[in-house]
Order: sequence, then C-alpha cells, then structure tokens
Amino acid sequence: MSTFRIRVVADTEEDCFRDIEIKFAQNFEDLHNAIVKAFELNEGEMASFYTSNENWDKGEEIALMEMPVDPGEVPVRVMKTTKIQEVIKEKGQKLVFVYDFLNMWCFYLDVIEINPASDDDYPRIVKVFGKLPKLRSVMDEMPDIEGLDLDDADDDDPFDGFDDFDDLRFN
Repeated sequence: MSTFRIRVVADTEEDCFRDIEIKFAQNFEDLHNAIVKAFELNEGEMASFYTSNENWDKGEEIALMEMPVDPGEVPVRVMKTTKIQEVIKEKGQKLVFVYDFLNMWCFYLDVIEINPASDDDYPRIVKVFGKLPKLRSVMDEMPDIEGLDLDDADDDDPFDGFDDFDDLRFN
C-alpha cells in the first residue's frame, strides 16, 4: 500500500501550509478531517474538494454531504464514498479545498510525493509551516445591535424611521 504526501497551502497573506500523508485507499472525508485538524479549523462547516489544473481552476466537486440533483443531472461525488485513489493518480496533481461556504476559506492542495506506507496511522500530519491567521467570520463584521430599542418601531409602517422615502413618488 502506498501513500500520497499532499501539501495543503492556505490562501492567506503569510505563508502557511501543512503536509499530510494519506493512504491511496482512504477517502476524502479522512483527508477533510485531517485538514480540519491540521489547521485547527472549527468543525461542522460545509466543505468541498474540487479537482484542479495548473491555474487552480475548479473542476469536478467532491462534497462533504450528498446534494440533491435535478433529474438528468450527474450526482456530485461525496467525500465519504470517494477514495483518494479514484481522483488522485499522480505526483503534481492539484485540488482546491473550500471550507465554510459563508466565509469561503480556500486551500490549495498539491500532491508532492508518493511513498510506501508504514505501520503508522493515516492520515497523518508530517510538516507544519506558518500559523493560520484567526479565521474571521462574517458575523464579526455585523454591527452590534445589543443596545438598540426595537420595541419603539411602528409595526404598521415598515418604512418608519426612513424619512428619505417620504418624498419619493413611485409610478
């Protein structure tokens, strides 16, 4: 049995990457969990892998969960049932990993080595470089509404308080 050594590079201003080794026969959910652990990401977010080319264009999607499709459409592959060896065939192959679709954290994966497997547990993190900046949420950008008195709003007039609309005429 062999392993792929995959360099996972975070799309951040500062250099930050992790090298992960995974067996050919493991699945993309195993790789997903290894990336979440390696970068200390919040668990429970939606994510997808995408096949890619030299320009990092997204190709076929491998989703964390099964997605409904319209009749006649090709179903999207699912991480849990897609083996690494079904998609990755050679050194130099590239993938894109998008994590947390609300914040769109992007990671670039490059297969840098193919090695024989040892008796160790896989997947495993074999190299850590750089620190991932604090992952900011779009909720961090929302204004603080804690002190607002929402009980004063006139429930009958949805534009109450919007004086700029008083003089507009809609034809």
